[in-house]
Amino acid sequence: MTESTTTQMRHDEIITDNNFIGFATELVINSVAKIYMILYYVSIHQTWKSCEIRNFLDVLIDKQKKGVEIKILMNHSGQKNILYTGLKNSFDYLQKNNVPVKHTPQGRTTHAKLILSDGNKFIIGSHNFSMTSLHRNRELSIYVENKSLCTQLENYFLENYYPALNIW
Repeated sequence: MTESTTTQMRHDEIITDNNFIGFATELVINSVAKIYMILYYVSIHQTWKSCEIRNFLDVLIDKQKKGVEIKILMNHSGQKNILYTGLKNSFDYLQKNNVPVKHTPQGRTTHAKLILSDGNKFIIGSHNFSMTSLHRNRELSIYVENKSLCTQLENYFLENYYPALNIW
């Protein structure tokens, strides 16, 4: 997708199953001022040179380079398992590319999945950024254009983002 992509998004729309990654990518591509995200799980692995999750993160990185304000709050898995590895790889990849990313302190789970765009639109729902979530699970999210709700969600995001940690 390119910067000039025309979106087919409507004001309120249900996003099901594997339609999520394309929809989320379109939202990011069409953002012009800011993108705030809360992620329970995002997973890339060092051996994955190209996959739709890495491609999504690359779109975020590109938007940040073009001056769009990006802030990401991720969950932290305290146990060293596959969940931990995927989160840490994603956290490191974003930080290496100068994207502001923080995680919640251990002992406090961030289970929300939220993408806020430009203060007036958002996606919220059950989708994680993992191959399982995108291709095997039955997932459901919703896209909404509503400035009032977006403001409330942005306040919630900032209340949790500022005290979060930026070192894994």
